[in-house]
Formats: sequence, structure tokens, C-alpha cells
Amino acid sequence: MWNESEGNRGANEIATAVYTWLSAKDEEKFKECILYSDSCGGQNRNEMMSTMIISFLLQSSSVTTVHQKFFEVGHSFMECDSMHSVIERKVKHSEVYGPSDYVSAVRSSCVKKTVPCPVVRLHCVH
Repeated sequence: MWNESEGNRGANEIATAVYTWLSAKDEEKFKECILYSDSCGGQNRNEMMSTMIISFLLQSSSVTTVHQKFFEVGHSFMECDSMHSVIERKVKHSEVYGPSDYVSAVRSSCVKKTVPCPVVRLHCVH
């Protein structure tokens, strides 16, 4: 997560977020990762993401394969879409005074109520 004063939602920021996630999986000794993406060219389906994945694989110590799968345009529903809806409802019924309050809302919006949703604060620079 990052706020609008730190970065946008473009290819660089999304690639950074995915790289951070892949790096965590590498530390956990995963061998293979699967990325499910919508077909948004500005965020997922672009040279920046492809280059980042190749760069990650070249320096990875345990992950040897990254599959990036794309949903068919207009005919897809991703689990994260329902998660975004849950977060929006949570924020609507909460007192939000600053960016850190959004982090709390996301953590407490996990569909599986047994554990809080993991939130990693990324620091992007324009």
C-alpha cells in the first residue's frame, strides 16, 4: 500500500508491489509463483511488468518459474474485486483521518476472519 502523495497506480508502482510480493515468496523458498492479472495495459500487461519478472527470476534464489495468467477481457471476476468492495464498505462506516487509517481498514477487512489481511507499506517516489 502507498498513498497518492507517494506514487501513482501505473506500471512502475504495480511492478514494485509485485516484485515485493515475489521477493517474499522467494524468501519463503517457493519454487513457482502464479500471477493472475486483469488485462489492464497500464498496470499488468506491459513491458515494465515483463521486465521486472525476468529481472526477478535472474536474481531469485529459489523461485524458478513465474506464470502470469490473464483473464479474458470483460468476462472475468477476480477475488480481489470482492475484497475491494469489503474494504470500501469498511471505510464508509469508519472514521478515517489519515492514510494509516486505511491500512487498519484493509487489515480488518479480511474475508477469512481468523487472521488479519497482510498489508505491506511500499514507499514509492514520483
